[in-house]
Amino acid sequence: MNRQEDGFYRLRDDIKNNKLKTGLSKNKIISEYYSPVFSYLRDKDKNITKVLVYRHPTEYFSSELIYLFFDRRNRLTAWQLFEPPDLSVL
Repeated sequence: MNRQEDGFYRLRDDIKNNKLKTGLSKNKIISEYYSPVFSYLRDKDKNITKVLVYRHPTEYFSSELIYLFFDRRNRLTAWQLFEPPDLSVL
């Protein structure tokens, strides 16, 4: 679990500091940031896209969510970082 937590924080920081670059292979991403908590295939306009989802391994509702998008060659094309919801307003 410590490796996943470390990988998540490094990935989040690399995104926030503009250090993550498109074109990286899916295998390179996993070797750098470890396994995602979830992955799935997305079919859009006949372009099968792999999506890797990262979040803190134990903070289910208070963690940022990171979506990494890969093309059919398993190259990183884009990412999205979502801040956790503000649960104090509930």
